[in-house]
Amino acid sequence: MKKVFIVVLLIISSSVFAQSPLSRVEVVNVDGVSKEELYQRLEKWAQDYFLASSDNVSYDSESCEIIAKSSIDYAQIANMGLNQFSCSIAYVLTVEARDGRYRYDLGRFDHSGKYYKGNQDFNIGVLTDQEPEPIGGKKSAAPITKKLYTYAVEQINSKSEEIIASLKEAMATPSSAETDW
Repeated sequence: MKKVFIVVLLIISSSVFAQSPLSRVEVVNVDGVSKEELYQRLEKWAQDYFLASSDNVSYDSESCEIIAKSSIDYAQIANMGLNQFSCSIAYVLTVEARDGRYRYDLGRFDHSGKYYKGNQDFNIGVLTDQEPEPIGGKKSAAPITKKLYTYAVEQINSKSEEIIASLKEAMATPSSAETDW
């Protein structure tokens, strides 16, 4: 009986403390458009959107899929300007086209930061739906960790909205091959 109770307690506690990585996933219907046409639109959009040399985009015309790896780079100031950080959030965007629809999955947000004074790393790691433990396990780092996390999530939300709006606009626009007769 004790063993059953312990197993049930472990299952309950693990589900209570489970963290889900931040991501945006959606299936968008585009009625009457073939997967080949959607892939052409997607490929053009990706070539126009991911221009930085650090962007890594792979194209698969057979499966009508792209995978883009990029980052959001920003500076952050905390504690009335006393602490300054150079931050980057790496992310992965996967978009798959099917007849009449496409699906995007924007996620795997991984935060890394560097404290300007002393060049010290201040990495949160993969961002989830819950605030992370204080960086370095130090309680004194909790307020800065919370500020870094909150601002990182704001950056993710802003960039995600930009990416998704741009993608949806491009996917709703016929490619030149479709309109060129």
